[in-house]
Amino acid sequence: MEYFTFLEKDDRVKMQILLKLDHSRARRVSIKRLLDDLGLTRYRLNKLLNSLIEDLNQFKETSCRLVFEDNELVGDNLSFSLLQAIQLKYLKRSLRFQIFQYEYVDRQGETRQQFLKEHYLSQSRYYAIRAEMDPILNDNQQPTKSPVLNVHPELRKRVQLTNIYAHFFNGIENPFPDINTETAKFCNFITMTFKLSLTPGQQLKLRMFFQIQYKRLQGRHFVNIRHLAKLQPDSRLPFLKNYYLKNVPHAESADIDSEVGFLLLFMASEEIVQHAPVKVANTFEKQFVNATQQFERVLANTPVLSQDQFSEQLRHQIALHLAKMSNSFLVFDFNQMYKVKSRDGQHLTRNFPGLTLLAKDLVRTATAIFKLNLANGCQTDLTNFYLRVLIDSIPSRLMQDKVTICVDFVQNEIPKDYFSQMIRVNLGGGIVFADHLSSNVDIYLSDIFVAGIRDIPQVTWSDPLQMSNWDNLRKKIVQVKLEKVAKVVAVS
Repeated sequence: MEYFTFLEKDDRVKMQILLKLDHSRARRVSIKRLLDDLGLTRYRLNKLLNSLIEDLNQFKETSCRLVFEDNELVGDNLSFSLLQAIQLKYLKRSLRFQIFQYEYVDRQGETRQQFLKEHYLSQSRYYAIRAEMDPILNDNQQPTKSPVLNVHPELRKRVQLTNIYAHFFNGIENPFPDINTETAKFCNFITMTFKLSLTPGQQLKLRMFFQIQYKRLQGRHFVNIRHLAKLQPDSRLPFLKNYYLKNVPHAESADIDSEVGFLLLFMASEEIVQHAPVKVANTFEKQFVNATQQFERVLANTPVLSQDQFSEQLRHQIALHLAKMSNSFLVFDFNQMYKVKSRDGQHLTRNFPGLTLLAKDLVRTATAIFKLNLANGCQTDLTNFYLRVLIDSIPSRLMQDKVTICVDFVQNEIPKDYFSQMIRVNLGGGIVFADHLSSNVDIYLSDIFVAGIRDIPQVTWSDPLQMSNWDNLRKKIVQVKLEKVAKVVAVS
């Protein structure tokens, strides 16, 4: 989803400038690149930058400055929290977003005529802006549009609304202060009923889910998920249903089983509860079994894993987990809540080239199983999603592109276990350590240069615990991994 669509045109460009700074090395980007990438004239860029500097100056608690140095724009002290705060500021002053919010979550508060009068809008202008916003929630290239999954339109809409508000408000501010009391009461009820101890992040997600559910029910927008899931006998269900009937507007007109089932599926997908009293329908279960079998076939035939060490039991277990996570991603998409478009995906694909190829094979398989018509952005999201699951599930010993590093520090005494953990944290997985040279060693890491070693790449650090060392070693590891992946793919 292109979230910047909700911002006004100038604010959209200013956010793109800030993101280019954030994604660049040392928070520097050339003026020429900004002009070329954003299609701006120098006059318009200067005007936008002056406006952006004024906007940043309104955040007194930050020390961020935009300055020009040698034909480059430099963002001093530009932080993620500031990016989130200024994005929310732009959202709240956007007429496009106010129209969107009126149409989808707050329409019951006032008539359209009152809204037009309050915002000095003509009807034609109102409908023109609304027409620009409608495609966001009706994108045929979203995973939930799969004809096989047959997801109820209201369920799709609620998932997208939840993701939109989570993306922009993201714990900075409450998007619906008018239902603070109802939200707090609901979260307390869920915590006590299920005997939960929620993290702050889980609390935020649960609050956001309920607020969207509450607002949609208040506007008489009902969901039906009986073809997807069915409630199972449980002593807590009567209390849940009764809570909705007594505390949520128009719940008596809704399919209460679907509303409660929707809540339970959300809580299960977000791992707020381990076992929810809800079971997916038989037709959906068949897709789940089919996906498990197809994913297992992909895992069994991929050249990027060492198949002779890959047990059938582990392969089935990983395929089962992939299928389960696929259902959550494709139907509810709640794994996208709070996901920020950043360099994280690029880091993962760079550090795990072999698993990235496998993740792309899984995307092609899922596309065929569920008859998906995914936009490029959705394909990237799904690839990164599968990649994260694979990184967590597949042991390093199975990776054909695993890198063996011989660590041999002569002049520096360092705690080797601690240092090994630092390498794994900073450079990703798929790394094996050795304390002596052999034909299996890919990189020799030491604090001295040994002239007699010619067939193995050497990385020499005079000060092993200096963090500035990591970039050079990371590049060397990625180079070795890419060479290994190219070899096994060529052989296959």
